[in-house]
Amino acid sequence: MTQNKSTKIIAIISLISIVTLTGCSRMPKLWENSNKSNAPAPKMKSVMANGSSHNSMQSARGLSTSNLFSEQIRSDSGRLDRLENSVQAIRNELDSVRPSIDRLVAIEGDVQTLIGQLETLAQGNHTTPAQPTTITPKMAIPTATKVKSAPPAPSSQNSSGTSVHNVRIGEHPGKTRIVLDLNSPATFKADLDNNENILNIEIANTDWTAAKQKSFRNSSFISSYSVKPLENNQGFLMIVELKKAARIAYKDSIKALSGNGRRIIIDLAN
Repeated sequence: MTQNKSTKIIAIISLISIVTLTGCSRMPKLWENSNKSNAPAPKMKSVMANGSSHNSMQSARGLSTSNLFSEQIRSDSGRLDRLENSVQAIRNELDSVRPSIDRLVAIEGDVQTLIGQLETLAQGNHTTPAQPTTITPKMAIPTATKVKSAPPAPSSQNSSGTSVHNVRIGEHPGKTRIVLDLNSPATFKADLDNNENILNIEIANTDWTAAKQKSFRNSSFISSYSVKPLENNQGFLMIVELKKAARIAYKDSIKALSGNGRRIIIDLAN
């Protein structure tokens, strides 16, 4: 059904072009003959040097000599009426197929939205395995000599047990979404510096077991990100390098779909 309507649209557009060219070529003649008699002027046939007519030369060269209308009308007003009726018929055909075209445009928008959601889900399935934590054995202190032991070095892990275990980047119409998956709630801050094209995401009292750096070649806003610990190892700072200036359209921490996990969501837009 859609293919038949597409064929009909192409035929209608071709007819509009023919009608427009035919009408433009006849308008000067209508003004010129407005005050003259409607009697047709005698037709003159141009003859070439070898005696062949101009029409026969056009046919030999393969030019189209077919008429748009089969019925010959001598009156200018009659030809204009016939042309007006033809244009009206074309307009009626276009109005009849316009709802189908509007539906196709709406379907295309829904498909683009669905593709964006599928890409986000596909990126979420490729989780990075947690990096193993190395434990340094403590050296025993000799009992014979009373020496004050040095204070223990600050641990790289916090005592809350909260950690970021996955980072996802999703492309949506008009925005790019950053999703950080955590196993429990955590506080965060997001600061945007458009002079340097950098987004800083600070997450307090949290470990980081996801990938600590990654590049995104196909993202419209994000170039890459890297992670470094905060002072006193009380959390992590995620530094996101942007490809262009942006704004934070949305940010929040929401509950995960299942379990006790949380999601930090940040949307970037123009």
